[in-house]
Amino acid sequence: MQTLTLTLPLMYADHHVTEVRRILQSLTGVADVYASSCFHTAEISYDPAQINADVIEASLAETGYLQELALPTESSAASN
Repeated sequence: MQTLTLTLPLMYADHHVTEVRRILQSLTGVADVYASSCFHTAEISYDPAQINADVIEASLAETGYLQELALPTESSAASN
């Protein structure tokens, strides 16, 4: 078994954890998933003979969990 740890900026609530676990556990070769919305991370144990890290990452990229969380920014310049 190998372990892959990913940062998932868009996993910020418990329902996201449930969905990330569902996505990853549906992949053949993934043995275990620990996911934390508090730390925005997922630790995936997998069998490299059945699946590789690129496939795991691609499955999360397709669903958008690897994207950065876009937050609006304020300009420091005052408008008159």
